[in-house]
Amino acid sequence: IQKSREKILLTLIVGGSIAFILIVLFFLYKRKLDKKLRSQQELMLLKEKELAETNLEKARLKEEELNKSILYKSKQLSMHALHMMQKNTILQDIQSNIKYVSKKVATEDRSELKRLNLQINQSLRADRDWDLFRMYFQDINSNFYQQLSETSPELTTHDHRLCALIKLNMNSKEMASVLNVAPNSIKSSRYRLKKKLGLDIESDLEEYIRSMN
Repeated sequence: IQKSREKILLTLIVGGSIAFILIVLFFLYKRKLDKKLRSQQELMLLKEKELAETNLEKARLKEEELNKSILYKSKQLSMHALHMMQKNTILQDIQSNIKYVSKKVATEDRSELKRLNLQINQSLRADRDWDLFRMYFQDINSNFYQQLSETSPELTTHDHRLCALIKLNMNSKEMASVLNVAPNSIKSSRYRLKKKLGLDIESDLEEYIRSMN
């Protein structure tokens, strides 16, 4: 019986020792595995951070490039609008001079002045400058004309041009020069434009137009 007890005790001690060693080995392995997993997670997080920073830098560069492009196109548009205004102002001054001179020259010479005046009128009414203006304008305000048409399908080409000039913060005198109309007619055009857009008299037309697109 004593020997049996000693044998059982020895078996328990050996079994307990083996179990203890296995538990220690398990925890050591688990600790090593956890460390490896943490290392992999840290590496993954580092890579994700680097990727996010790379994407952020790409987005920043893309935005910077887009802003430069918009700035360049805005300058093109402003320069073209200024060119139209200056050209029309010069031609209108020439017309005034022709009108003044034609009263002082002989009747047979007036036909040549009349022909020159007609050519100036044709140049003032030419759509080539406006086609280029529209192209520059749409590069910056891509949906502007579409919004206008959806808001009020009855708007004319003149109305569209007036809205674009308002969007560019031009004053009435500048708009009159670009559109080749009398300055006082701009006020009437603005009033009719308000009605077509469904705005009341107190509404701020400039604010409404600039909020579009």
